[in-house]
Amino acid sequence: MMNIRSNSKGFTLIEIVISLGILLIGILAILALFPVGFDSASRSADLTKATIFAQFKMEDLKRIGYPVTAIGTPAAFSDPRFSYTVQVSTAGLPANCQQVTLGVLWYYKGKPRNEDFVTIISKLSP
Repeated sequence: MMNIRSNSKGFTLIEIVISLGILLIGILAILALFPVGFDSASRSADLTKATIFAQFKMEDLKRIGYPVTAIGTPAAFSDPRFSYTVQVSTAGLPANCQQVTLGVLWYYKGKPRNEDFVTIISKLSP
């Protein structure tokens, strides 16, 4: 008859299967995070574009100078997914000053997103 040693070294089949199961659960959990990361990166890219477009438009408005004319209907940037409006207010400001609010609008996954950027433009005294 065969003599089976009771203290043999190594892993049993059940230990290997359990280890692979735990490893698989960990890998699946990590893979589940990838779509969240891609979605976050895409939203961040859109917000960055909106901020850059707003900065360029705000610089144009500053270059044109006082008085700034309001643009109530949305106007497009070079990327047609983004549009903007300009609102002007003088309430509570000194004479020859305007508060300019530049609203940037875009759609992300069919839902409207917007950011407002505010500055004050004044008329320089001669």
